Amino acid sequence: MTRPVSAAIRIRGGSRSDANEIVLIASVCGAAAAMFLGIGSIAVALPAIAVDFGASQEKLQWASNLYPLALAALLLPAGVVADRFGRRRLLVVGLAVLTVGFLIASQARSPDALLVGFAVAGVGSGLGFPSTLATLTGAVSQGRRPLAISVWAAALPIGGLVGVMITGVTVDIASWPWAFGVIAAFAASTLALTFVVAPETRDPHVRRLDVVGAVLSAAAVAALVVGLTEGPTAGWTDLATLAWLMCSVGLWAGFVTWELYTDQPLLDVRLFAVPAFAAATAAMALMFGGLFGLVYLGFQWEAYVLQMRNTVGGFGLAPFALLMLPLALTSTRLAARFGVRRVLAAALTCGVVGAAVIAWSGYTGEYWTFALGAIIFGACTGLSAGPGTDAISSALPLARQGVASAVNDLSRELGATLGIAVSGTAFTTAYRSAAEDRLPVATDPVAAAIHASPGAGTAALASRPGDVPGRYADTIVEATGQGWTAGALVVSAAFMVGLVIFLRCYPRRRSPTG
Repeated sequence: MTRPVSAAIRIRGGSRSDANEIVLIASVCGAAAAMFLGIGSIAVALPAIAVDFGASQEKLQWASNLYPLALAALLLPAGVVADRFGRRRLLVVGLAVLTVGFLIASQARSPDALLVGFAVAGVGSGLGFPSTLATLTGAVSQGRRPLAISVWAAALPIGGLVGVMITGVTVDIASWPWAFGVIAAFAASTLALTFVVAPETRDPHVRRLDVVGAVLSAAAVAALVVGLTEGPTAGWTDLATLAWLMCSVGLWAGFVTWELYTDQPLLDVRLFAVPAFAAATAAMALMFGGLFGLVYLGFQWEAYVLQMRNTVGGFGLAPFALLMLPLALTSTRLAARFGVRRVLAAALTCGVVGAAVIAWSGYTGEYWTFALGAIIFGACTGLSAGPGTDAISSALPLARQGVASAVNDLSRELGATLGIAVSGTAFTTAYRSAAEDRLPVATDPVAAAIHASPGAGTAALASRPGDVPGRYADTIVEATGQGWTAGALVVSAAFMVGLVIFLRCYPRRRSPTG
C-alpha cells in the first residue's frame, strides 16, 4: 500500500506526478549516497585521526570496522522491519540516527567518543539503507522504475568516491572533523527532503517477525566482517581471525537451517538455488569488492608513489566515475535490448581488463596508465548497476522489497569488505616481500618500520633527524608499486574466474530481469 506523495514540487516541462517522482528519486538516492559517504570518508581520515589522538592500532582498527560492521549486521533485520512497519518510517529514523552519529564524530575529543559516533552512524545506515531501494521499487511508477533503480545503483559507488574526495579536501584545508560535519549536514538535508516527499509503503500482509533469523543473520554478518577486516592485519592464520571466521560459518549454517525450518522466514534461502538470482547477487558482490579494493589501495599508491596530497589523491580517483555514471543510467535499457547475461558478461570483462591495466601502472609508475584502467573498470561497475540490482529485486514480490533491498545492500557491503580484505592481503604480502629484499629489517629499526607498512615507514623517515639515505624512500616507492600491482592483479584474476562461472551459471534469457 502506498499513500500519495505528501508534497509536490513543480518542475517546468513536467506534470505534478512527474515532478514528485523525480524529486522522490533524487531524495532517496541522495539518502543512499549519504550512507556510503561514510565508508570512504572514514578510511581517508584515519591517518589524520591517528596523529591527532595518538590512537593505538587497536583503536584505529575498531574505528575502521565499527561503521561497516553495524551497517552490514542490521541490513536483513531492518529490511524485514521496514516491510512490516513502513519503509519511509525506518528510512527517516535511519537518516536521523546517521546524522547524529556523524555529528558526534565531528565533535569527538577522544578515540572513545569517535568510536561511539561511528557506531551510532553505522546503526543509522543499517536501519535506513534497506528502505532506500525498497521505497523506489514500491512507490515509483512502473515506467520510471528502471531509471530509479539505475540511479540508486549508481549513487552507491559514486557516494563512496565522493566521500574520499570530500575528506581529502577537508583534511588538507581544514581538519578531519569537518569531513564528518559535511556528511552530517548532507544526511540532514536528505532527511528533510525524504520526510517531505517520500510516500509510506509496506507489506499489506502482517507477517510474524522472524526474531531468531534476525539475530542469527546479524551475528553471522558481524562475525564475518570482523574476520575479514582482521585477516589482512593480524594474519589469516591468526587464532582470533580464524575464530571469527569459523564462528561466522557456524552462525550462517544455523541461519540457513532455521530459515528452511520456519514457516515465515526472514529470507527464503531457496532463492539462492535460482541461477539468475544467485549469479546476480555474486556478480554485484564481486563488482563492489573490486571497486572498493582498488579505491582503497589506489589512494595509498597515489600518496606514497605519486606523492599526491589528500585533495589531489581524492580527485585522482575521479576516472572511476567517468563511464560509471552514464553507463549506470543506461544499463537497464541496454539489458532490455541485449539481455542481462550479455550486459553483465561485458561488465565482468571490463573488470578483467580494467584491473589488469591498473596493475600495469604499478610497473610504469604513471598516473595516466592508472586513469585509463580506472575508466575501463568504471564501465564495469556502471554496466552492472541496473541489471544486477533489478535481477535481485525482481525475484521477490513488491510486498517484500525491504528484504530484496537488504539482499542488494548486503551483497555490496560484504563484497566491498571482502574486496578490501583480499586485495589488501595481496598488497601487504607483495609490499613486505619487496621491502625485505631491499633492506635489513632485522637490524635496522627504520627498515622495520618501512617493512610494517608504507605509512609507518613514512612516519619513521619524517621523525628521523638529519639526512635520510635515499634507499629508504626508494624502497617505499618500489615496494608500494609492487604491492599495488599484486592487489590489482588479484582483482583482475577474481573477475576472470567470476566471468567464467557467470557464463556457465546464468541462464540464456533476454528479459530485463533475468
